[in-house]
Amino acid sequence: KDRELNAAYQSLMKSLETDGKNDAVDYAATRKLLQQAQRAWVQFRDNDCKAKYMLNAGGTVRDIAALGCQIEHTEQRTKQLRDWLKA
Repeated sequence: KDRELNAAYQSLMKSLETDGKNDAVDYAATRKLLQQAQRAWVQFRDNDCKAKYMLNAGGTVRDIAALGCQIEHTEQRTKQLRDWLKA
């Protein structure tokens, strides 16, 4: 899932290169903000899933809960990034 997420992110970042585009978009600032958002999202995902892991500290499903959390978040973020490319 991380591989798909990284591919979607890299495709989006590549689409935000100026490459002779002649419009009013500040691509450099957009790329910077997206990079900051992605870093913040990774931290959010990791912390959210760690919290679920800790909540299930006494249970035998704690690893499954944490892994499921990461997969769910990663699939959602991958879809969000791919939707940017469609816009």
